[in-house]
Amino acid sequence: MELKILKVILWPKNKEFKYRELNFRTDKVNVITGGSGRGKSALISIIDYCLGSSKIRIPTGLIRQTTEWFGVVISFNGRQILLARTLSKGTNELSNDMFKDEGQSVPIPDEITSNYTVDDIKKLLNKVMGYADIEMENNGRTSSWEAQRPSYRNAISLNFQPQYIIANPSTLYYKADSTADREKLRIIFPYLINAIDNRTLELREELKLLKREVLMLSRELKEKQDLSQSETAELKNYFNLAKELGLLKDYSFENDDLNKEQYTQYLLQIQEKFKEDQLPTIEVGITADMVNRLTTLREREYDLSMRLSTLRERSMTLKDLNNSAIEYRKSLLIQSDRTKAVGWLKTLFNSTIICPLCGSNEEHTEHYLDNIQSVNASISELGDQVEDSVKVYSSEIVKTQGQLSQYERELNNLRREVGELEERDTEFKRSRQAVTSIFRFLGRVDQILINLNSGNENRELMERIVGKEERIKNIETEISDDKSDQVKRFALAKISEYIRVYAEIFKPEKLDANINLDIDNLTLKFISKTGARDYLWEIGSGRNFMAYHISTMLGIHEYLASLEQSKVPSFLMFDQPSQVYFPEINDDKAEIGSEDMEELKRIFQALDLFVTRTKGKVQVILLEHAGETSWKDYQNLTKVYRWRDDEEDKALIPDEWY
Repeated sequence: MELKILKVILWPKNKEFKYRELNFRTDKVNVITGGSGRGKSALISIIDYCLGSSKIRIPTGLIRQTTEWFGVVISFNGRQILLARTLSKGTNELSNDMFKDEGQSVPIPDEITSNYTVDDIKKLLNKVMGYADIEMENNGRTSSWEAQRPSYRNAISLNFQPQYIIANPSTLYYKADSTADREKLRIIFPYLINAIDNRTLELREELKLLKREVLMLSRELKEKQDLSQSETAELKNYFNLAKELGLLKDYSFENDDLNKEQYTQYLLQIQEKFKEDQLPTIEVGITADMVNRLTTLREREYDLSMRLSTLRERSMTLKDLNNSAIEYRKSLLIQSDRTKAVGWLKTLFNSTIICPLCGSNEEHTEHYLDNIQSVNASISELGDQVEDSVKVYSSEIVKTQGQLSQYERELNNLRREVGELEERDTEFKRSRQAVTSIFRFLGRVDQILINLNSGNENRELMERIVGKEERIKNIETEISDDKSDQVKRFALAKISEYIRVYAEIFKPEKLDANINLDIDNLTLKFISKTGARDYLWEIGSGRNFMAYHISTMLGIHEYLASLEQSKVPSFLMFDQPSQVYFPEINDDKAEIGSEDMEELKRIFQALDLFVTRTKGKVQVILLEHAGETSWKDYQNLTKVYRWRDDEEDKALIPDEWY
């Protein structure tokens, strides 16, 4: 990813003055030299703040007191993006208000009005930088940091080496001095060095979903299989009952001990025969006309009963839906009542940010009230939609009740006629009981066959499980840990090789050991020829720490520059690495002893070699006390600003601003 720093811009609170603009080269080591208190170190905090930091590390005091907006112009794949961020009004603390402009060449506006939030910018940059919107995994373990999706904000740890980090024995990376930040960086590190790519993350996410689906389907299949074991006995009972009712009189069975499929087949034949013949012929000692009439009435009664059953189910469903909608509407009204008072509160904040209830000073109050008012509007709109649904359900309920009443009247009339006919003969009453039993039997058979049809889904479930397990196997083969580990081992070996190249310039201790970048512990590991292992924090001396910090950052970025695609912005910022040699250099023209100068020049020699080896693909910004005499012999280093009292441009904040 070719993301570099073109400009840093500061807009003053005093509108009488023009904005402050710092320009940088993208293919060189940009050196800003000057004394203490000039604002050099603040540049790292300013750039990080403009890139969406969740904390503000810009020094309090003059810089925050005089500056209203901080901005950075970055180059990204041939385009320019201006990102600016302000401070909260009144307190000069963290603000979520940002400004963005983009184009082939972005003009610097004299005044700025927020048009984005920090979250907007993070989402946008994550998208254009190609970060996957998928959670990272932690070798099967779950942690609170795992929920974090990979972001360029994690990669920022590899871009900055502020003064308190560059010679730190315990912390090698920026923003890795807390447990939470260290864990995030540890998890995402293989992704940053391309040992894991977006395709792998997507397949891991698919794999996780597939395994969850297989587990659910397996549970469903087991439940159905358990149910199937009790179904055979139930089918046999219905089979025997069918024989008692005379529904199987045309069949002779020497052995009634059949299997489940045979019982099911005979019951299905009864069901099909009933559909064709409606009812078996009932011959009783009454006239043929009465028998025919009763048969017709029974057929009609059955038809009406089925229609009534269907309508009753529809009516109950509509009533349940209607009641649910009414309850939901009540819930929405309660929510609306709770939030509608925000309009009154908002009017009280039009001219003040002092809370009228508790008297506290709340800089985000108006933003919060706007959000609550927006939620209230959404609740009202949703309530209107639910009200419309209630009207539709009510209309359908009325219509269904009308149909129910019509069928019930017709059924009652039909049953009265049947009753009159049945009273003519007691023998027919007995036959009526038989027909009723058949109706009940056929109804129960219908239900058990429906359940059996559901049971027949077992084969489909098994096929689905097999298909998903096959996909799981293919994914696990494609993203096997062996492949990822092989890429990771290669990347770490190359980076460790590059670290040694630069470390040999500094000549620190432990050069005789095997140097390894340890991304699990986020440090360097030194393995001696005897097999003894030491970590960076154990070797001692600020000079050693500084040497390995710079060498590590250069080694990582040289490897990233060799990749076709990198997720890490292609710039590095070092703040005063010479502090380990000279804690304070008040005069950059002062003479420095030859031995001290030789050690100091090793810093610039390493940076010069880095630019040569990477062919200028990675931008370097160096913030230093040491003057030009110590690095003027290196062609890849260029002075961009010198902030001293004898210069017209003395510091980051111009004199006229305060």
